[in-house]
Parts: sequence; C-alpha cells; structure tokens
Amino acid sequence: MKRIAAVFKMLWEGLKRMRKGKAPFTNREMVAGFSQIDRERFPELHRFPNAIAADKAWQQAADELRGLWLTFGLITIVLIATWRFLRTPLLAWVSHRVMLGWFAQLCLDILIGGMVGIIAIILTMRLHHRSVRRSLRRQLNALSEPTCLACGYDLTGNRSGRCPECGFSVSQG
Repeated sequence: MKRIAAVFKMLWEGLKRMRKGKAPFTNREMVAGFSQIDRERFPELHRFPNAIAADKAWQQAADELRGLWLTFGLITIVLIATWRFLRTPLLAWVSHRVMLGWFAQLCLDILIGGMVGIIAIILTMRLHHRSVRRSLRRQLNALSEPTCLACGYDLTGNRSGRCPECGFSVSQG
C-alpha cells in the first residue's frame, strides 16, 4: 500500500510541475524515486557494508535485468496466443449453455482478455522480483557475506554446506 501511495505522490508532484510549465521529472529523479520505492522490498540491500556498495549492487542488478522486457513480451505473447486458441471453443460452449448476444460475447472477450493481461503483468513482476533478489544474493556472496541463494538466509558461520532455513545446498550456488 505504501508503494502505491508513493507512486501517486510522485505523479501528483509531476502534475504540479507540469502546471507550472516545467518538465514533470528529470530522468534521474524518476529512477531515484522508483528505486527508493522498490528498494524497500529487498532486505538484502541492508546487508551490504555501506550505502555506496548497496547502490552499486542495485545498479548491477538492474543492468542484469535489461532483458526482462523480452521475457515480459514472451509471457504476454504466450498468454494471448493461448487465449486466442481457447477463445472460440469457450465462447461456443458458453453460447450453447446461455444465449449470449454479440455485446455479451464482446464483454466476455474483453473481460477474459484483461485477465490474461493482468496475469502476464503479475508473472513478470514475480520474475523481476526473484531475479533482483538472486542477483543481490550473488553479489553478497562475492563480498564474503555468505547468503543462501534460495531464501536469503545469512550463512555467516555455517559450516554444514546446507542452509538451515530451507535446506538448499551451498555448493549448488
């Protein structure tokens, strides 16, 4: 909820600037604002030795995820293709059960198409979140801050080779 409120606050500030005839945001302000909102979701950033190291790690994680939009596009294409493939038989089945006019069929088509879009966005957000966490955990391990790649548990002093939290083998990472 805080994240949504922060986004709306940022948009409101941009609208106020536009009314004064100024640019809504510089690129740096936009990236910094969204970065601050996103950073709260990643407790791994607090384990870095200082703020500069955390900023570098954050930037490196962002650089590693440049191909995420391709993944989002592929997920969306697969979901839309699946919907288009299943759409005709589903609408035919519904039409046999209940007499639907063209408007009702159009509404049903739009409703389910919107749900497909929302599912694509949720899957992409989950993939993004997971990828950023993995990247930050790998960077922590490179800084001699042993961290489980699967769950993020602090493995400082652990000699067993397994994470006590999730059982992930440290040698797998």
